[in-house]
Amino acid sequence: MPFSFDKSNNVKLPTLAEGLAALEHCGIRKRDDVSIEDILYSTGGTLNDSIDYPQLLCVIGSDVERDDFRPKSNDLWHFDTECIVDDGDYVRIADRLASLSKGALAISDVRDHVSIEESVAWLELNFRGKRVHWDFEVQDDWVDATVFTRFVQLFRDVPSDARFTYGDLGGQDCLIGFSTDEQRHALTALTGVKFEWLT
Repeated sequence: MPFSFDKSNNVKLPTLAEGLAALEHCGIRKRDDVSIEDILYSTGGTLNDSIDYPQLLCVIGSDVERDDFRPKSNDLWHFDTECIVDDGDYVRIADRLASLSKGALAISDVRDHVSIEESVAWLELNFRGKRVHWDFEVQDDWVDATVFTRFVQLFRDVPSDARFTYGDLGGQDCLIGFSTDEQRHALTALTGVKFEWLT
């Protein structure tokens, strides 16, 4: 099979199979209930097709594009910032962050309300015995990015070797993960996407 290269820097691209295996060494895996066929449904190819790492990260961090549209991975989230339209949208953010943290972010009784017409958006949850309420700015269907800052602050005093990470893709989407410092550096070195601590 002929090699494929990234024309921007003449780097040999991995096959999908090679890329998935390499990501596992950095702590990024598909869920057990997600099949290789679910991933191939998104890529439209085979395991032997070449793929660049930013694209692969977006694929593994997104939802299955059929059936129940569940997340492909509990280790990475390809997040689109234009996503707030109705009740439940901030709850989904909270639930996904809790899932990424493997339960370290122990929240419960999560509720929200979103009304674009009334310019009202809020999120409530229980954390470590306290009820937390956050109000958010409403700007059409764009997320109020302070929701992430607030979760990082909430998680600050939780004893954990891992923290939330952020990979900038240069557009309105980004990659959000949860990893140790070693995993974060390894993922940046492997993929060329700079993962920083979410702040």
